Amino acid sequence: MTSKKDPQQTIDAKQARKEPSLHEEPEEVQQNPPVQDSEAVTRVKRSRLVQLSLVPELVPAANAAIRSCLFTTGVGTRAIFHDYTPIMTWHKNLTIRYKGEELRQDDCSLWIQLCKKAAANPHFRVSCSFYQLLKELKLTDTGPNRKKLREQLDRLFEGRLHITFGNVEYKGSILPEFAIDSTGKIVANLSITISKLLGIHDFSMLNWNVRLSLPPTSQWFHGFLKSQSGPDVIITWEKIKGLSGSKEHNMDNFKRNFRRVVIKPLQNVGFILSARTQKGKLYVVIDKSKG
Repeated sequence: MTSKKDPQQTIDAKQARKEPSLHEEPEEVQQNPPVQDSEAVTRVKRSRLVQLSLVPELVPAANAAIRSCLFTTGVGTRAIFHDYTPIMTWHKNLTIRYKGEELRQDDCSLWIQLCKKAAANPHFRVSCSFYQLLKELKLTDTGPNRKKLREQLDRLFEGRLHITFGNVEYKGSILPEFAIDSTGKIVANLSITISKLLGIHDFSMLNWNVRLSLPPTSQWFHGFLKSQSGPDVIITWEKIKGLSGSKEHNMDNFKRNFRRVVIKPLQNVGFILSARTQKGKLYVVIDKSKG
């Protein structure tokens, strides 16, 4: 059995704040809340994650993760961040920096599924086979898919986050420890602290089958829209481009491709009911029951 470990993680998220109504992009002008009652708040976040994970067809996704470019929509060669690099996020009172190999939507799907499986375990631990995990990711159990899954586990292990919320700073690995034995059994200890910090602005319930049926860029926008108070969402094109982690420099090209590879698939599954552009903003109406 091979094993990878990080130092024990000890810090908890401190205090959550009520999210503003999000029909139009809000400006968070409040000061960061004072850090207090940390144990009570993090117990609530842990309890909520456990409760939400019990719904079979849905998966809870931490809002700060799906409202940021921590998991990008990139393709091709992955970027390597040798130093802690600021990650664009929707939440102005939460700062995320990342160091490691670029994380993408397939890594996000793996992390979300691992968190769902680990939620009920008191140690936030997952024990399953390659076959089970690939099946839950809607992938066949083949040599190439096992290799890809192992590479994803390595990325989550080697990637480091530096999260600041209020007066709290946290550094750690997304996946602090995992082991794989000769039979293909995986045992992984996830970071409950990271899950609670990224979930400090709550979790959104994503339809797992819908998510996995979409291309990567649509997966990101699906999660982002589902996390809004909706059904009407207004967001600038600049914000969409930044939060998706797109490397496209030409905005007109970005908009054209986004309509084709992101909005259209989401319209095809009935999640996006309408989408129009006006004065640099995208106005979207969604049906949350379809996603």
